[in-house]
Amino acid sequence: MRSKNYGWSNVNLNLTKEFNEGNFEKLFEYADANKLNLMNVWLRGDGISIRNVLRLGTSLLNHFRLSIASGDSENLAAFKLGELSGYLACLNCIQHENHQNDFAKDKLDSAKSWLPENPTYFEEVIKLLYSNGILSAQELLDKGFSFNLSELEIVLQALVENQLVFCSKLNDNYYSIADMGIRLAHQLTDFNDNSKNSHQSSTDKK
Repeated sequence: MRSKNYGWSNVNLNLTKEFNEGNFEKLFEYADANKLNLMNVWLRGDGISIRNVLRLGTSLLNHFRLSIASGDSENLAAFKLGELSGYLACLNCIQHENHQNDFAKDKLDSAKSWLPENPTYFEEVIKLLYSNGILSAQELLDKGFSFNLSELEIVLQALVENQLVFCSKLNDNYYSIADMGIRLAHQLTDFNDNSKNSHQSSTDKK
């Protein structure tokens, strides 16, 4: 029995047994649940979590393929076509994600045109809202950035207009990051982390 499931549902289900006994509804549910699990780990997990769940899932399905398709061309053909369908779905998701990432960058560039002399202010606000949640304009200023209130208001208005930030006007103006802004924050964080790692590697070599 496996002690860890790494985010994989029903890890101890005997796929071969369920298949041979015709319990296809159970296998449909198993497949649908783990498709969602894979997407959740991919979007929210770290590199180790992703590697673990990929290794586990690959091992389980390889064992299933060998069990049902050995000497059975019909089962093997069905499995191979399902595998091809999975590759197509994966590549379609990657293409969609790349398109959405490019769209978020375009939105940021559009926002930066409102204050072209200080383009880094926009990235600072995005990262700050991503890290801290809902903040007012004054709370953003209290974080110690160098821009003044009038500049901040321009930045916030531009980010709201470009759907990167939400503005709530119940009592005072409070700002939170939008879905497109979250996507952008991930890109900015990844870029900064990679830059730091590259700089550290160059320093170590010296």
